Amino acid sequence: MPFPTHPAFSTRRWKPTPEQILFGVLLVAYLTPLWVFPYIPSEDGPPHLGNAYIIKVYNEPASVRIREYYRIDYRQPTNVAYHFALAALMYVFPPLVAEKVMVSGLVVLLAVAFRRLVIAVHGRADPAALLVFPFIVGRPFAMGFYGWVLSLGIAVAGLAYYWHRRDNLNAPKVLVLNLFALAAFWAHLLGWAVYLGGLVYLAYGDAALAAWKNRRAGTAVANRPHLLRQRFALPLYLAPALALGAFYFLAQPTLGEVTRNDPTWLVDKILFCCVVVSYNNFQWFIAVGIAAALWTGVIAAVTARILASRRRDAVGPRWSTPDALWGGATLLTVALYFLLPESTPFRGSWINIRFLTVPFLAALIFIAGAGVRWFRRATYVAAPALAVAFLVGVYMGYAVGNQHLRAFMAGKWVVTSNATILPYVDIGYPVAESRINYTKHAAALYTLGTRAVNLGNYEPEYVYFPVKWRPGKRPLYNNPLQELRDRPAEVDYLLLWRIDTKVRKLGPLLRPFELVHYKDGLRGLAVWRRRGLAPINRTAFTDRPPPTRPVR
Repeated sequence: MPFPTHPAFSTRRWKPTPEQILFGVLLVAYLTPLWVFPYIPSEDGPPHLGNAYIIKVYNEPASVRIREYYRIDYRQPTNVAYHFALAALMYVFPPLVAEKVMVSGLVVLLAVAFRRLVIAVHGRADPAALLVFPFIVGRPFAMGFYGWVLSLGIAVAGLAYYWHRRDNLNAPKVLVLNLFALAAFWAHLLGWAVYLGGLVYLAYGDAALAAWKNRRAGTAVANRPHLLRQRFALPLYLAPALALGAFYFLAQPTLGEVTRNDPTWLVDKILFCCVVVSYNNFQWFIAVGIAAALWTGVIAAVTARILASRRRDAVGPRWSTPDALWGGATLLTVALYFLLPESTPFRGSWINIRFLTVPFLAALIFIAGAGVRWFRRATYVAAPALAVAFLVGVYMGYAVGNQHLRAFMAGKWVVTSNATILPYVDIGYPVAESRINYTKHAAALYTLGTRAVNLGNYEPEYVYFPVKWRPGKRPLYNNPLQELRDRPAEVDYLLLWRIDTKVRKLGPLLRPFELVHYKDGLRGLAVWRRRGLAPINRTAFTDRPPPTRPVR
């Protein structure tokens, strides 16, 4: 007698589709470089990690110097989620591993959320959505804009949740929508705006298109109360999340001026998909291929819809609701990209390069609904091929970046605990072909495990980060030499990286210091320590002995 099977359990074996296999393989492949290399080369990643470490050890008895220079603002409501997430992960993992865990979570979140949104909109997955991977690890990711990437992932997941349940909104679902908004706001203000703007656009657009279809077909609007509720009541449902962001935005002091990028720069970035280029010219060639595939896909999708509409009844809709909504979303976000400023009076900057990801994601969703068999077959080949080719560029960039970061970090062994470090980094030095400078703020990595204070820490100067300088402790990170002249007694270690063309500016400023680490000459790394500190092992130089003649 066979064992009875509960009807809730199926005896059929799960067979993955080709799209599921490709998605899983690409997801693992894009996570691999994060773990293969010891460092994740990014521009703002090191200070994010260093300040999360400050949050983690701030109240420990040994963190005397940290408490002398910093204070923690736990009331900061936005742009802080990844700081506290990193600090929490450091209780389980070492700092560099904690960063890998968090960044891997960002990749998985945005990839899975975008795939779920495509399924919610079109009722099925599509191979065109596989092109999302280059945009996940593109320029904002490599710049270290982890808050934006996290908030974008939350926004995409929230839009997928809404679209799947839009016909039956009730109090618990409205609460979940508000929780998505609050989570996006906690991560980054721009992601919060994208999420709430997307919700209102989809709700109003869906209701308007439904009413237009009913009028075109000559039928009565049977669901008019539902349409009005979607069109006018959704902002009321989202009032808590809307009010939080609005009050925060209006309460910010004016600290600067609005700046805008040159229109030719904006056209170049969107036409050639430069938002994905981070490290090398190889990525740029792949980006051009991605741009060509995307714009070709948009044209093909529009053409296919127009040809299909000619075969429909004259009184029927020319396009389906998802077609019209996401085609309109692509046009609207492109227009917003050109209208948004590069920076705001509240010292928020890099808005264009962040937001540029959104039009491309909207275009991918629009392309995914083409429904043409030959087009889907072509994307099964083109999308994974472009994603894999772009990943090769990522590996190339990580290899070169880790080579430089290992050289940069070679002097960490000489830094004692509770010391102060003043970095002088030649940020104009060409690092291979990189579009980002991953050594610009890498001195923050010297503070991990040492409880040292990085006097070049730029984040405490901004109002939207949780770590702040204490009154009177505001080093000028943009002008380290002036800082060295004004307060030389506060500097325990002077970290010089590739300043061979500027070494003559130092002159007598180096007299109170002694050279304790020297690698590759002044074209590499040199660590100078203020005289009078505890002695170290002067014979443990990692490259060659220090020069016999003083640097002038």
